Amino acid sequence: MDRLKKCGHMPSINRYGFTLVELMVALALSSIVSIGIYTTFISQNKSYTVQSRVVEMQQTLRTVFLIMEKDIRMAGYDPNLSGNFVIIIATNNSFGFGIDWDEDGVLDGSEDFKYELYDSNDPDTEKNEFHRMSGGAAIAYHISALEFAYAYDADGDGDNDTAGGQTIWAIPNGLNWFNLDSNNDGDIDINDTQGGTDTLTNVDLKDIRAVRVWVLVRASKTDSEYTNQNIYVVGGTHFTPNDHYRRILGMTTVKLRNAGL
Repeated sequence: MDRLKKCGHMPSINRYGFTLVELMVALALSSIVSIGIYTTFISQNKSYTVQSRVVEMQQTLRTVFLIMEKDIRMAGYDPNLSGNFVIIIATNNSFGFGIDWDEDGVLDGSEDFKYELYDSNDPDTEKNEFHRMSGGAAIAYHISALEFAYAYDADGDGDNDTAGGQTIWAIPNGLNWFNLDSNNDGDIDINDTQGGTDTLTNVDLKDIRAVRVWVLVRASKTDSEYTNQNIYVVGGTHFTPNDHYRRILGMTTVKLRNAGL
């Protein structure tokens, strides 16, 4: 053993382990890595939450439009000419009509449709449930706004009435109907007068030829890091929520195939 020491063949042994500097460097590196992993996780989790809420809203919007488009196309279907299946109500936030699905000429509870927002037992009394029939079950929830506008042929010439070369999309207000495309540029947007401008025309419901529908859907849960200050043009209403719900707005136009027959 002594001979090995003298010859320099004994391996050197560090009896003291890691130095304090080495430990501090290792701790700093591990902290940086941990912070990076945590930051990435938080970012990915937020992105996933936002995307899941967007998907939820899109599914609600598709469901509402799918149901409404199918029904509205058939509004007034009356093969027996009974006169029982007509447009019953047409306002800015409610649209009702009949469809003779069984072709018996008799209007029953399953052939009387009325689209509107309703509140069943929500303590905040916010009307956010989409209903297809009066007194029926809710079809969709978390609807911030539902608005309608109507194209019509009041002069009976076979074409939708126009103003400035553009189709009039109007809502009733008092005795007359108000054109929501107030600047006649073909779009209903923030540049138009809220509530529309008076057409000086009183429209009979039987003259309605098409319906335009706006649906504003909100997420089911709030996002504390997001404040919604967007201006949504929902038919004749300009709506700024100023809350923490994300929303998407959809619009569709449906022609009444049985109108004017």
